Parts: sequence; structure tokens; C-alpha cells
Amino acid sequence: MASAVTVTLLEKAATDNGFDLDLGHENDWLAFGGSQTKMRVWLSATVDSEFVAATSRADVIAALSEHGVAPTGPLPDGPAGALRVGDIASLHRLLRRAFQLSRCLTRCSTLSRERR
Repeated sequence: MASAVTVTLLEKAATDNGFDLDLGHENDWLAFGGSQTKMRVWLSATVDSEFVAATSRADVIAALSEHGVAPTGPLPDGPAGALRVGDIASLHRLLRRAFQLSRCLTRCSTLSRERR
């Protein structure tokens, strides 16, 4: 498991960017949900001090591909994809945008169903 400092950084990044529900951990991954979104995220750190964010939505990962690179290591059970970033500020930006996209895509699909 990551150091206590790294765990705290990951928890803060998740919470500050809309993923306020702690869903536990699996190996070196911390899982989070959001009270305002259905999307889940999994966060981890590499031995090279990079950060990895995985999401339950493939469309969100695809839309964020310019914000990171695909990780080389294994993912936990559940994510549709992941991106690796080089620092904590980049992780915050990635999570903030993932949250925004998730909310927008959820609202768009709800509106589409209501119009049918």
C-alpha cells in the first residue's frame, strides 16, 4: 500500500473534485464514488511518483485521453479504463474534468430518456 502521505493526497484529490464517497480499497487502489454522480473512480500512485486514475466510464476516459497516458500496470476489478499523470496538480485537473463530464453525460442521457 502507498505511504500515509500518498493516501492522504489521493483522498484529498478525490474529495476536492466531487468524489466524496469512500468505497474502500483493493490492493494499492483507493475507490471513490460521488454523491452527485454515478461514476466511480479508483486512484493509485506508481513507484515513480506518478498518479493513476481509473473510471467506471469508458466514454469519460476516452474524452480525457489528452490529459494523461495509459498506465502499464494492472487495474483493479471494475474500471473501464485509466490514465496516468505526472503530478498531483494534474491528477486534480483530471478528476475535476472527469467529474464534470460524468455529470454532463448523466444529465444528457436522462434528458434523452425523458424525451422518448
